[in-house]
Amino acid sequence: MIQKKAQDATATNGRVLLISLQQDLTVIGLRYVHYSLLNAGYASHYLHLPRFKPENAGGAEQLRQFVADVDPSWVGISLMSTEFNAARQLGAKLKRHFPHIPVVWGGVHPTIDPESCLAYADYVCVGEGEGVAVQFSAALARGEDPRRVPGLCYLMDGVPTRNALAPLIEDLDTIPSYEHIPKNGFLQDGSGVISPLGQRQAIRYGRYQHKFYDVLTSRGCPFSCTYCCSDLVSHIQGSKKIRRRTVGHIIAELEQAVREFPMIEMVNFHDENFLSHDIGFLEAFTAEYRARVNRPFMFACIPIYIKHDKMKLLKDAGLVWIRMGLQSGSDRVLRDVYKRKSFRQHFLAAAAVLDDLAIAAYCDVILDNPFESVEDQLETIRTLLAAPRPFYLQLYSLSAYFGSELHGRILRECPEKLEDPKEKDYLIYRKNRLNELTRLSAYIPRTWARKMVEWYRENPGGWAFAASLPAAKLFSALCFEPVAHFRVFKRSQRGSYRQVLQALPAYGRIWLDRFYRQWTDAS
Repeated sequence: MIQKKAQDATATNGRVLLISLQQDLTVIGLRYVHYSLLNAGYASHYLHLPRFKPENAGGAEQLRQFVADVDPSWVGISLMSTEFNAARQLGAKLKRHFPHIPVVWGGVHPTIDPESCLAYADYVCVGEGEGVAVQFSAALARGEDPRRVPGLCYLMDGVPTRNALAPLIEDLDTIPSYEHIPKNGFLQDGSGVISPLGQRQAIRYGRYQHKFYDVLTSRGCPFSCTYCCSDLVSHIQGSKKIRRRTVGHIIAELEQAVREFPMIEMVNFHDENFLSHDIGFLEAFTAEYRARVNRPFMFACIPIYIKHDKMKLLKDAGLVWIRMGLQSGSDRVLRDVYKRKSFRQHFLAAAAVLDDLAIAAYCDVILDNPFESVEDQLETIRTLLAAPRPFYLQLYSLSAYFGSELHGRILRECPEKLEDPKEKDYLIYRKNRLNELTRLSAYIPRTWARKMVEWYRENPGGWAFAASLPAAKLFSALCFEPVAHFRVFKRSQRGSYRQVLQALPAYGRIWLDRFYRQWTDAS
């Protein structure tokens, strides 16, 4: 437990407790806030609650005692929409036991829908939180009214009040880098026990046994997709500008990380679109990365940005995985519904480049779109069938986030189909026949899948399709899907069976969990 009378000299400037409710330790934004507070001289504590269960009396008491021992000047809770209910319950417990401690919510959901949070939080941080957290701590330390801090939303005489946003951080190199295992970090496990965050906890609760180092090199996205929180946040912040770190700053962070934590086997770049960096940046980055970091890496990007010369340069530097979004194989949906400028032809061209260079690929597709027709979804299936294999298919159920253009359109045109993103898991899609065929199209033999598409078009409820679907699901689960996953995983390990066997336990845990959720969860 924390000692109130800690010898840390920064304790005299005020203690802070930051809490994450995400299910794994990949929480980049909150770590930046944590290290910004530490860098400013505040005794920030970072608590991860991946298995938060408010009904667990023992765990609740451990949490209460932990907060009492830290004795923070304020508590910050970071959340996405899917964690809203957990944050609500956590906030209620904190206010019950510590009514004098201000509770501040921040993250993506509080930024896009702050008013929904004000019933459970004293303050809501809208936008980037690093500067807001430091200014909030400074105001409390000086005995000043924290409601003057830019970027806050709060209730004034029962009326939601928003301050002007804090200025965007133009120079991302000024944000302190964080450590792979955070300083002053703690974790509450499934039994309710809270202990310092170390390698044992990191291996158990970190993604891929904590062998991935997560880093961000830019903020912002060049696209304005109607379903995406990134575009919504850009509109709230009043800027579509992509801000970037310098190559030297990025490499220095990565070099220190692999030196201090040699167990790191992969670097995962969390940029919205890593390939938005120009060729000059990529040439400088790859040269320094090979010389000073020399670890395999992965990133996400938009298919239209994938070009053979860029990908060859990055592969030679260590690129082994890439995640790209198809979202829909229908150009009509991409253009008219999602307002996305990357189309079917771009996806297929990008897939061909990745196949030629033997780079392992994740492909994202969005299901459960109320504006997508049967023919649109069949076009998605045809697109997946036209793409070179192997690849890993990740399916999502559409979440129309509050304030997004897509949310407004559903509310106007088909409000009965609007789902509350606070109440759904976007990894669980509806288990209907067409969704199931979409998943199968990435794995079962193409001739079989094309025949099933034909049968479905002729008669969705006919005996031919009805009989073939369970058979295809069975054979895919037992044979085709495991083989496809092994092939794409082997590609990510550069064809080495030895590396496959060494890395399989870390990857296998994630894949088994996703496989179980996709095949067993009901809509």
